Amino acid sequence: MSIPHSSFKMSSLLQRMLPEKMAKKRRTKKQKRRQRRRVVLLVIAVIALVVAAAVLAIRYIFPSAEPWTPGTSFSDPTEGEEDAVNIDTLNELRASGDLYSILESWAKNNTGNSLMHDKNVINLLVVGLDASKKNSDTIMLVSVNKNAGDIHLASIMRDSYTYMDTPVGEAAAKINAAYANGGIDCLIDTVENDYKIKIDHYVGVDFNTFVDVVDLIGGVRVPVQEYERRAMNGLAVSESERLYESGDSVLLNGKQALLYCRIRKCDVDGDVSRTRRQRQF
Repeated sequence: MSIPHSSFKMSSLLQRMLPEKMAKKRRTKKQKRRQRRRVVLLVIAVIALVVAAAVLAIRYIFPSAEPWTPGTSFSDPTEGEEDAVNIDTLNELRASGDLYSILESWAKNNTGNSLMHDKNVINLLVVGLDASKKNSDTIMLVSVNKNAGDIHLASIMRDSYTYMDTPVGEAAAKINAAYANGGIDCLIDTVENDYKIKIDHYVGVDFNTFVDVVDLIGGVRVPVQEYERRAMNGLAVSESERLYESGDSVLLNGKQALLYCRIRKCDVDGDVSRTRRQRQF
């Protein structure tokens, strides 16, 4: 019995199509497996983020002085121990009337030798005045240890809320207002009362004096990051203020140095980084 020629053609065609169908099925299976793996990885990532957020929330809501480790529970308050009074906001503390009395009591507690002082240490208060020459927006303590040959810098945040005894009366306000309401004597008294440290000498500068001193010594080299350079140029109003390089040791003239010590809006922590730059300078 003979097989028609057309049957041979059809059989040959099926033989060619069969491997292609099988290969297509394999590709489809691989694609599905890859899709499933992607979905699984996405789910794992979401779960990890949720767990991390939950842990952070717990640590925020239940702060603990001791580090928490898995398998342990938060310690219960000691039986009979009074619950601490939590003041959530400064406004609540102000409204309660407690803040002023606390600040006043602390500031006036200067009996005996309460102010720290050492004959081998010189404490110098450096005061930088703002454009109005009224507020002391920069307050820096420079301690010189004559024996060790060390110099230590500490910035006092200008927004520190404090008690002050001014010539026009007693008040509680930001510490940078002490100079505006009572001059350098009021500011020194306020710093001494707040931090219980004896101030031996002081130096004060305004914007113009700052620029003149820096130019007189030929400029100052400081590390300048690129984002700081851009922030400085954003405030520059003349060509002599513009800075065209960043790096680990950039020479700043007086006007550039003033901008370097003033910028703060380029940092997420604002005045904290500004005081860091001032100490660096």
